[in-house]
Amino acid sequence: MSEVDPGVATAARIYSYMLGGKDHFPADREAAEKALEAMPEARDFALVNRAFLTRVVHHLASAGITQFLDVGIGLPAPGGTAETALKVNPTRGSSASTSTRWSWPTLARTRTTR
Repeated sequence: MSEVDPGVATAARIYSYMLGGKDHFPADREAAEKALEAMPEARDFALVNRAFLTRVVHHLASAGITQFLDVGIGLPAPGGTAETALKVNPTRGSSASTSTRWSWPTLARTRTTR
């Protein structure tokens, strides 16, 4: 596993910064601010994306779903999958599995049951 280089910006930490998360370094903030100069609506896109995720997870958790697979999630930020599911159904618990190493053929073979 490679070490974290705080001097090199990453998409996950830039996204964390855009969402108001805490897991980012000066290089990430600088890259995010440059992106915002070029495309001022980039932060809005990140926030709308997170709001959509939150609405979907809330709806599914309200329907009784307790297992979620969130692929390529990056870093924790406010309103994440597990946090949202547990707010809806704190007594049932939630299993939010996270991975960036799944392949599409593997996911295609995976079946989710209720």
